[in-house]
Amino acid sequence: MTAAKRTVALLLLLCDPRCALDDPATLPRTRGRWLQLLEMASAHGVLGIVMQNLAPHRSLVPPDAWQLAERRWRADLVKSMWLRQFEKRLLDAMWDAGVPAVTIKGTDFADYLYPQPVLRPTRDIDLLLLKEHWQQAGAILESLGYDATETGPNSRYTAEQYGEQTWQHRQRPEISCELHWNLIRSPSLRGRASVGYHDLVQLNWSPSDTRPPFTPAARLVIAAVHGAFGHQFDRLLLLCDVREACRVVVAQGDSAELVDLVALSGTGAAVDVGVAMVARLFKDTAAKDIRGRLGRKTSHWIDRHLLSAKLLAQAAPHTGPVRRTLLREWLKRAA
Repeated sequence: MTAAKRTVALLLLLCDPRCALDDPATLPRTRGRWLQLLEMASAHGVLGIVMQNLAPHRSLVPPDAWQLAERRWRADLVKSMWLRQFEKRLLDAMWDAGVPAVTIKGTDFADYLYPQPVLRPTRDIDLLLLKEHWQQAGAILESLGYDATETGPNSRYTAEQYGEQTWQHRQRPEISCELHWNLIRSPSLRGRASVGYHDLVQLNWSPSDTRPPFTPAARLVIAAVHGAFGHQFDRLLLLCDVREACRVVVAQGDSAELVDLVALSGTGAAVDVGVAMVARLFKDTAAKDIRGRLGRKTSHWIDRHLLSAKLLAQAAPHTGPVRRTLLREWLKRAA
């Protein structure tokens, strides 16, 4: 096994927030490999989890490498904290104006899927709402200091067609909000699968409700669809989201609802891809259990050639884009 492959294998081991590293003999021996490992963890959004698992073995990490990683993680935490504040203002304004909206991914995953919210960084704000409230939600964002950016690839689609629109804060450009009326944003991919507000949010939910907006099954669908259709799982964090959602679904006995939701939304292929990658890369028993309940949707060729660590952009910078393109094209036909 090459040094690069060993680093990827170690990263897959260290990015589990519920499994401590037992054998420090697998850790890097050189400063260069430590820097490579921590840089890759940062790029994949799992630096907090990795540092938590490395904390008992901190004496083995070169001090400058640890300090650099710590600064990066602290920057992630600060940004996540700021995003929470801006997100709350947006949600309060939406509901006050009669526009039901909920947070998807980001802080919702951090709060409900991970053992500690600080382990799941947030890069932007993602809000899901009804399509009929699209224009009103945009007006609210504009009144709060946000400007709309381009809608989709080369602006081929309007916001209503594309299903997603990004808004950036005028005074704080590092703060951005993505509005969604459908988790599957591209019309070309939405022909076979569609996931909207009413498919996911619990009936009659409101901000004053003591229940969370989503069931564990809904969160698994959100995580899988986001990873498969949006990014083709090019970051480990997306797979970690799926893994943690699988664990919660199994722990809470939500498998029957998951089967129904997948069937109604047409997301069987996307969910199977995510669950299959988690089962393969992490050897996760919850993912294996769920895949058995859902039934295989992918072909053996897809399983063998695409659902591997080589799909991760940082692990395979040259072949990764090709593999992601192949996966996207397969999803377009198999969704």
